[in-house]
Amino acid sequence: MQSKPECILFVRIFPSNAIEHILPKDPGLKYTPTSVIFVKVPSISKYQWHSFSIVSSSRVDENTMSVLIKSEGSWTSSLSNMIQTRQETYSDQLKYIPIAVEGPYGLVSMDSLGLMLVAGGIGITPFLSILQELAAFENSRHTCCSANNTTYYVVEKSEDICLLNSISTLISSTSQLKSAV
Repeated sequence: MQSKPECILFVRIFPSNAIEHILPKDPGLKYTPTSVIFVKVPSISKYQWHSFSIVSSSRVDENTMSVLIKSEGSWTSSLSNMIQTRQETYSDQLKYIPIAVEGPYGLVSMDSLGLMLVAGGIGITPFLSILQELAAFENSRHTCCSANNTTYYVVEKSEDICLLNSISTLISSTSQLKSAV
């Protein structure tokens, strides 16, 4: 995908000041886990591009891709404020926030003897796509991935645990993804 104008289809706001942005994608566009996209929001800055990890799997989501953006700096805070204001006042106006997207970029092999993923807070985002990919492989009976996979996720604030909501059903229904809280 080259840089092109896009729209935000839907957002999900988490208590941890993170917002999941769901963007349209061509069903033929495939990307690997840990891929990133670059996003520019001209109404915030005409020249600033920011990279974000794609948290969805192209094997699972054929028509959309998702990124999680946590409101921490001035650019992400401006985006968060813009989205929350539009959602409160004009709930159908999110898709009219013009953004530009470039990517996805990334390459990782899922062929391994096992994975140990360690993340904290918003740092879980690159791994969400890996976990979805592991679940998709298991559901398709693909044998590339070992069942020896462990994820450690540490949060400073309890509200950050909600970042796992997007994969909670996968964790409970996939034998390769076991969890203990």
